[in-house]
Amino acid sequence: MATLEHPAVEQADEHTRAERQLEAAMEEQQRLAAAYDDSIGTTRELPAYMRLREARKRVDACDKWLHWVDDEDVIPAPAGDVLPLDEEDD
Repeated sequence: MATLEHPAVEQADEHTRAERQLEAAMEEQQRLAAAYDDSIGTTRELPAYMRLREARKRVDACDKWLHWVDDEDVIPAPAGDVLPLDEEDD
């Protein structure tokens, strides 16, 4: 596990990554919304709606991640090698 020598710098980097992910997700949502609008009344409407619905979920998740990154009182996420409690060997 790496030691954080400059946590403020790492937090700023994570903030930038979270912003970029949110921007990308919002652009994809806009693209899929336009595709959905174009598909209304056709056989493509339902699949386009389902893709738009997933894109909305992605925007919501990215927005929550950005808020989590910006929260100063948050508990840090566990390292990748830490298993959830229900997966640990007893």
